[in-house]
Amino acid sequence: MVLMIYLLARIPRWSSTTALPHSVFSTNARFPDKYPTRKASHLEAYKSGTESKAFLLSATFADLSKKSKVLHVDDSIIVLSKPSGLPTVRGSRGIPNSLASVAHKIHRMNGDGGGGAAVTDNVDIVDAVATGPSDGFGMTDGDDVLIDDDGMTEDRMVAHRLDMDTSGIVVFGRSLESVRRLHCQFREGKVSKVYEALVAGSRHLTVGDEFIIENEICRDALYPPWMTTTTELSRFHNQEAINEGQGTVKWQKMLTKSKSAVTEVSVVGHEIFFGMPATRVRLVPRTGRTHQLRVHLAGLGCPIIGDDLYGVNGIACRYGGIGENLVSEDDKEVEKEVQDRFERFYKGGNLLLHSKEIEIDGVDEEHLGQRMVFCDEQVPF
Repeated sequence: MVLMIYLLARIPRWSSTTALPHSVFSTNARFPDKYPTRKASHLEAYKSGTESKAFLLSATFADLSKKSKVLHVDDSIIVLSKPSGLPTVRGSRGIPNSLASVAHKIHRMNGDGGGGAAVTDNVDIVDAVATGPSDGFGMTDGDDVLIDDDGMTEDRMVAHRLDMDTSGIVVFGRSLESVRRLHCQFREGKVSKVYEALVAGSRHLTVGDEFIIENEICRDALYPPWMTTTTELSRFHNQEAINEGQGTVKWQKMLTKSKSAVTEVSVVGHEIFFGMPATRVRLVPRTGRTHQLRVHLAGLGCPIIGDDLYGVNGIACRYGGIGENLVSEDDKEVEKEVQDRFERFYKGGNLLLHSKEIEIDGVDEEHLGQRMVFCDEQVPF
């Protein structure tokens, strides 16, 4: 008992209503001897590959936009569900189409927030992705940013984001006040979200298990700019990088911070994915850290299928920096085969992680103090 208390005080934690395997609490699982060091050329190659991929896919972003779904529109907010592969915002790479572009177009089509009742049923998502700067969607030279009379632009409508590879629900504000109120809810932890994911293998998870992952996460000096689980070893490497003057002052400041991250996990069921074992899980993040769900599941030894950062073939710190010793060599071979088949055969997206439900406080006068729930139960995998 004393040893277990000591371990729980020293290592990232899982708390559970159903006991997890004893190996979860293994000190070997928490502190690998070393991280493989990525060479600078590896990072540059990844950046180059990402930019090339974005460039090649840019022609298909409009098609991806048409696969977005309108869940709700009223005077204050627009709620959309996006496919995997579509960015929430255009970002710095000059991507011509994004979910924010669709939201802004819908905003303009429906009276700049003055349309009254919800008009979800009247919105044609295909019309909302008509290209061309004159439509407020798409760019010819990267400089066409439409500003409405109410001061709203695509970027100003954004209250939160999903990773490009994650599918699911995003809420946009239709006025500066609506966005401010949404920002406050996210900042104060008043927004509840539910995700569903398909993870590789995971024979050590039992259907019906419910548990909480409480591992802190931080930036990873050995695999910039990605994340890792906070351990004594990761703190050591981050401090070493700071002492050596790695990166900018801003980056060094980021390396000093470790943030609490809490995820509730429910094991829904085991299934077969392209002939290989997989496990479906329900996730409720109680904090909103960068790559939180990906790092937490990878650290549990069951990375999300399609995760090219923290998975078995990931180019960041694999298994979230702590989970590799939870997985047998046989299971690693299974996970590699699952990932290989995913890359060869799966055409539905880049990461099997879907935001299926979001619950917020109403932000307009009519709904202030009321909880509003939006769902997209059509999980694409």
